[in-house]
Amino acid sequence: MIKRKIIKGKIWTCDPKKKWAEAFCVENEKIQSVGSFDEVKANLADGGYELVDYHDNLIIPGMTDAHIHATAYAKQDLYVNLSSAGSLNDAAKLILERAKQVEPGQWIRAINFNEASWDAPIKPDIVFMDSLKVDNPVIMSRYCGHFHAVNTRALMESGLWDVQDVNVVRDKDGSHKGQLTEGAAGKIIETVAAFYEKPDAIKALIEKSCLKLSSLGITAVHACDAPSYALGEDLAACQDLEAEGRLSVRWGCYHDTLPTYQIKSGFGDDMVFFAGFKMFADGTLGGRTCGMREPFSDDPGNCGHLNHSTEELYSLIAEATKRDIQVQIHAIGDSAIEQTVCCMERVIAEVGAPKLPFRINHAIVSSPELITRMKNINAIVDMQPIQAHTDRQMAPLRVGDRRLRDCYAFRNIFNGGLVVTGSSDAPIEDPNPWLGIWAAVNLTEFDGTPLAGFDREQRLTLEEALSMYTINPWKALGKEDSWGVLSEGHYADFTVIDGNPFEIDTLELRNVKHIATYLGGKIVWKKQ
Repeated sequence: MIKRKIIKGKIWTCDPKKKWAEAFCVENEKIQSVGSFDEVKANLADGGYELVDYHDNLIIPGMTDAHIHATAYAKQDLYVNLSSAGSLNDAAKLILERAKQVEPGQWIRAINFNEASWDAPIKPDIVFMDSLKVDNPVIMSRYCGHFHAVNTRALMESGLWDVQDVNVVRDKDGSHKGQLTEGAAGKIIETVAAFYEKPDAIKALIEKSCLKLSSLGITAVHACDAPSYALGEDLAACQDLEAEGRLSVRWGCYHDTLPTYQIKSGFGDDMVFFAGFKMFADGTLGGRTCGMREPFSDDPGNCGHLNHSTEELYSLIAEATKRDIQVQIHAIGDSAIEQTVCCMERVIAEVGAPKLPFRINHAIVSSPELITRMKNINAIVDMQPIQAHTDRQMAPLRVGDRRLRDCYAFRNIFNGGLVVTGSSDAPIEDPNPWLGIWAAVNLTEFDGTPLAGFDREQRLTLEEALSMYTINPWKALGKEDSWGVLSEGHYADFTVIDGNPFEIDTLELRNVKHIATYLGGKIVWKKQ
């Protein structure tokens, strides 16, 4: 039986030494040679091979979503999905429909609402939640995971009614607003999950979602575990799927607590491994909870807030660095980015440079000065380009025209010499990498109209945008010598595109489709 394959087509290798090729040979999961078809054949000692010819279709390295809540993405169908709701009334109808299907007293959870896309962008509160008049405790979660609305019954049954916490929001008179921010909903989420999320069901959903990711050309994810935000990961299910030969995507997982046992980043195998420690320095721009140097333009007096004192943040980064555990920090506002960078600078000065680079996730409000400081500590910046489009109506309201020039600064960050990874933050955004690539390359509406108020000089080239999803996520893990490039000695993780995106109008990039995706030279998904 011939195990050696020659893959032929229009190949973009992502290798600057040999950017384009016609063929490569795969054997024992890795690429043995790359070049013209004749050159690759000539390198075979015995001449035996199986030819897989994709003709003029483009072949690129497998894509990575470098920041995704992969298990949460997998289990969306368990709950009431409000992503299609265009108003509070639409959301109410969907929740009331679910209430008819469940038993009285059973928890109802609704997810993925985004009031910023509604004509009347009003967040739900206890008045709205109680007006539903359902015989159930109800929690309604914003798509970002940092804001939740609950009814009175949910507050009472969860034990939060008597809790005094800034994230259990109250009016000035002390009355409940029925709004929970940051991790305050964690206890409720755990209660709901215990009822709905049975192990066999979750495993099946993860398998299904991984195949969906494979169909999008994704061969790896950096999964971020955040249970208190209802974004926990289930690595046991992934390990079961791997053992059964049913896992089609490589998983590197970041956890929001430091392990109590002695392991380092990279512990595991090539399919499922511990990647590092994830923290939240602040909240979100949409929720007005990210840490800002100046007040939000549409909420004078509110600068958001930082989740940690500077000393606490420093201590956590220092401990992880001493243990060779990579650190990834969610920081959206410029104040949170500054605090994060200050702590990282101090760790480098007092503890030493980390074995694997620090990662700053989102970095939405990034001034030139902050970009320079991030470069000076060799930080990786994990961005979600599609959010420039998703936030196009909300962001100008939050930050105003002047600060908007520093937001979604793709070109400034690239030109600043930083390694930038691409991701979706799914289920917050659609995980299709081509949506992010399209957004980074165009910065327009779907019809090509420039995004109002945004700096179109921040656009990237197609090759730069592709690098965010191919080689750069592996650079972030220190594994670029084995993955992310189609060259000799690298694992044969690659995807085949229907046509050639380099030859189409850039506005059509969001419509790119795939034909097949391979992991270690083995096909894991094929278009039917």
